[in-house]
Amino acid sequence: MGLLDDVGPRSGGSPCRHRRHAGDERLGAQRGVLSRFLPDAGRSGFHGGCHGFAGQISAALWFLAATPVYLAFGLFVTTAVNVPMNEALAKTLVPADIDEAQKICEGYSERWQFWNQVRAIASGIALIFAAVGLTRLRPAVAETV
Repeated sequence: MGLLDDVGPRSGGSPCRHRRHAGDERLGAQRGVLSRFLPDAGRSGFHGGCHGFAGQISAALWFLAATPVYLAFGLFVTTAVNVPMNEALAKTLVPADIDEAQKICEGYSERWQFWNQVRAIASGIALIFAAVGLTRLRPAVAETV
């Protein structure tokens, strides 16, 4: 065997090649659960695991779709809207009069709840996208050398 080996018959003759790295046999024992889905988990270098992703494009696209949904509408809304509103409310003095306290709560609550629902729905959508991506992952086929 040379330093460059073909991916194997399961790749359909793909030009994807990888280098064998020192210690690859040792890594086999360390891969654990990840190796079920990514046979080259732990190999160094960009091309080290390129054939491990063959057929995983569908899963990757679902994960890719989940990322901006969560970042934009989950994380960004939390940091840009809800957290500043919470901090402003924490600085507000609670009046002794119950009617005044009610007015403060009403002025705060409607806007906060709207944005909280936006991020809850977006986080749910991102979770669904990620779950669909997980269902699209296929266990890796062991490579015979």
